[in-house]
Amino acid sequence: MHVQTEQSARTDNVRSLGIFLWCNRDCERPGWSVDYRLDITVVSSKPDGNRVYELRNKFKIDHSIRGNFKILRWDEVNDPEKGFVKDDQMTVEGRLFV
Repeated sequence: MHVQTEQSARTDNVRSLGIFLWCNRDCERPGWSVDYRLDITVVSSKPDGNRVYELRNKFKIDHSIRGNFKILRWDEVNDPEKGFVKDDQMTVEGRLFV
């Protein structure tokens, strides 16, 4: 799992938190694919403040990187009232099902 920020046309020029998965595409079997589900939790220090997301998709030989580049707006991530950042750190948890 790779977590990054992005500000581009894909995010409507708003800096956002993105989460991506890479699947090893070094496979000798042409046409391989695998369905997956990724449960993501952006952990908050506030009671009931966690944000939970579910991504479902399919990895294919020609699509080995999948994710969402707009999980949360960066201003929300850094909002002290939301509690996502504490001591300049944040926690993002992922559970992958294939």
